[in-house]
Amino acid sequence: MAERVRDALRLNTNLPRDVVQIQVAHGSVTLSGTVAWNYQRRAAGTTVESIAGVRRVINNIELQSRVSSADTRDHIRSAFARLANLDANHIQVDVDGATVKPSGTVTSHAEKAAANHAAWSSPHVFCVIDQLRVAER
Repeated sequence: MAERVRDALRLNTNLPRDVVQIQVAHGSVTLSGTVAWNYQRRAAGTTVESIAGVRRVINNIELQSRVSSADTRDHIRSAFARLANLDANHIQVDVDGATVKPSGTVTSHAEKAAANHAAWSSPHVFCVIDQLRVAER
């Protein structure tokens, strides 16, 4: 199974070569290493989950540290404004270094996912702590 996992990770074009280490035991795969972007971390986990025989994936891949930027909040607010399916007026963005905490109320789970994706889009974001609530209908 370890060889299948390595091959799958090598074939994933979203991942830089040889940055993810694996450990395999009894159908459980542990991923470690460091990547630049959250989409790369997610891609590694998703790739391994789809391999036959994998029962559990522990994704311990870390993101490279980034220097905080004073314009992170503005970058995220602009990303919110560009999304047609997102009412940015009801979302607050708290930035503490490279950690972003979107909060407020959204109308759907799709809107919540779009807001979190937009928060990750800033190049200075290392961590997103989702504090958004979906409004009851």
